[in-house]
Formats: sequence, structure tokens, C-alpha cells
Amino acid sequence: MVKGHKNRQLDNVIKSRAIPTGAIATADIADDAITNAKLGSLQEKTLLFEWERDAGVNDTVATHTLTAKGGGAPTQIPDNAVITNVTIETVTALGTASGTATVTIGLSGGPTDTDGLVTVENHSATLYAAANTVTSGTPVTTSGKTTAACSVTITIGSNALNAGKFYVWVSYFEGA
Repeated sequence: MVKGHKNRQLDNVIKSRAIPTGAIATADIADDAITNAKLGSLQEKTLLFEWERDAGVNDTVATHTLTAKGGGAPTQIPDNAVITNVTIETVTALGTASGTATVTIGLSGGPTDTDGLVTVENHSATLYAAANTVTSGTPVTTSGKTTAACSVTITIGSNALNAGKFYVWVSYFEGA
């Protein structure tokens, strides 16, 4: 107990380490303050990934790891995640200096499946061709369940990209 005060309700909270029912209202919780780690295992969780062209860094013909929104460190989908949905929002259309690039969205690390979330599409396909395009659906992963923590990747084929930005939301449940 804190000495020098006479607040019985505060003393009870300190002793029990419990917050009484009704002591915290929804308005007291900051927006977006509840993270995936604080959700129960039976609640669907969603992670947000971002790809934005960075000349010579992530636009070449290769496989690149998507970052957290805003260019932060790459986020990983946890082990045993049962992936239920993938949503892609194109913010800026993908482009090439010449020719056509192929693009797949996949997983790296557990399992490694370069087209596990979205199969091969040309960069000019409806999915990536215009700003404010949103596409959502079931992922194409073989098992739908991760075997280890994994990253989301973009694999660029044929020609490098010279423009584009999109977000990928991956929704999942914690598997058994």
C-alpha cells in the first residue's frame, strides 16, 4: 500500500491487482491500442504489410520482403497461423520502364511459397493497374497454415518495376 493516502478503492485495486468492472470505459483506451498479442487465440487477427518501390532496392527481378506500413522492419506471420484471407490495396499502380513484369505475393520462411498468397499476375493486371483498387480473397497456399514464422514477399519476374505501392492485409487464426 502507498503510505500517506486514504483511498480505500485505490488500496483495493493495488492489493488485488484487479481492475473493477466498469473502472475503464472504451473511451479511456487509445485508438488502435489493442494489439494482436492481446487478442484471444480464438479471435481472427490481421497484419498489414507494405511494398513501395525503392529504386534499386526492392524493384529488381528477384524476391523481396515486404515491410510494416510506413517502411518499418518486416513483420512476420506467426508459426501455426491459419491464413483465412488476403486483401491487397493498390495505392499507386505498378509500372515498368519497358515490357511486362510478373508479380507474385508469397511467403518466405515457413513455408517458403513465392506465390502462396497471390498467384502470378502481370504488373498491369487489374489487381495492380490502378490506384485505390482493392482485391480480397482466399489465399492460394497449399496448406493454408504456416509451419514457422514467415515473412510476406513480392517476387518480380521478367522486368524490373519502376513505380508502385500497395498494402497487403493477411488475416489469420492461431492454429493448434
